[in-house]
Amino acid sequence: MKKITAIIGSPIKERSNTGTLVKDFLEMVKSFDNTIQYEVIILGEKNVAMCKGCWSCTQKGSCVIIDDLQELQEKLLTSDLIILGSPVYVQHVSAQFKAFTDRLFIWFHTLRLIGKPALTAITTSRTGIRPTEKYLNMILFLLGTIPIGHLRGIAYRPGEFPQRDQIKRKYKKLARKTALILSGQEKVRPKVLNRYYFWGMKMKAKHGGSQLPFENEYWKKKGWFNKSFCQAAKI
Repeated sequence: MKKITAIIGSPIKERSNTGTLVKDFLEMVKSFDNTIQYEVIILGEKNVAMCKGCWSCTQKGSCVIIDDLQELQEKLLTSDLIILGSPVYVQHVSAQFKAFTDRLFIWFHTLRLIGKPALTAITTSRTGIRPTEKYLNMILFLLGTIPIGHLRGIAYRPGEFPQRDQIKRKYKKLARKTALILSGQEKVRPKVLNRYYFWGMKMKAKHGGSQLPFENEYWKKKGWFNKSFCQAAKI
């Protein structure tokens, strides 16, 4: 059984348009393979505090703040495919989503989700798609995931999603592709940026050992200093 976890940076609960966009898509994925399980998590329902900027995670490998982040991290680690989504708030992700990604700081230095396929999801009233999607994709590359597509929706106030049916039809092909990837019938192909970010973090961990002791030891134990992205991701 394959599992998908979607993290949606919306402060709105039941009426989240981004949540609706993702749920509709995941139901289509299940229509191609009903063994696939999924969970859509709305950050507005979780307690994820802001980063304190203490850098303790670079010493211990985990955040000193104990809240719902640890639960979300465990769900991501045990998932086979990741979706990160946010409504556009003033040309960027929401404050809730930014707080979540800031707290993942140590995960970016250790590419904790390396090799997992992933998608982005965005809703907006019109503007801000490009910078918001660019940020979400950068987060996916920093986590080591391999982006396979994106979901975009034009929506307005919470619960107002006039193009919902049209968008469902638009992403049916991507839903099928997602199901095929999860079943192993279609392979994910790393992007140039996967290799670029892997190399960049390798150099940071290797040459910044005195300042980044956890990262340096993590890469050593993994044996990644002598491996490529594909070798480390085992693909």
